[in-house]
Amino acid sequence: MTSDTWKHIELTDILALRFECKECGSVLSVPLEKYSEWALRYNAHRDRVKPPLSECPVCGDPWAFVDGSDHCTPVTLFVERLNELVGVLQKKERAPGFSMTLEIKGQKQSEGKVESENEHAV
Repeated sequence: MTSDTWKHIELTDILALRFECKECGSVLSVPLEKYSEWALRYNAHRDRVKPPLSECPVCGDPWAFVDGSDHCTPVTLFVERLNELVGVLQKKERAPGFSMTLEIKGQKQSEGKVESENEHAV
């Protein structure tokens, strides 16, 4: 018999965005509030400030702007909407009549064995 375990994350538990360079493997973890500040600073000083995620801070490989594509804007919009949604859910007055969590994959258990999503019991 196999059972699935699902995990739930409160939106307020999301602390940072983690970016890993596909070229060199370096990792950049940006707290949500810092990412928002970064995006605001870029929008106010486009002539002097690089856009968020324009390149890997270690190897310089292009990240957000590849072959004419802008991958920075969707990330910025995601952070803005996430912050807005957290604010709505935390309201004391006129709060929504629901709570909200993110549901993520957990681990499968098969006859007492725990396996990851990518492994299969033998």
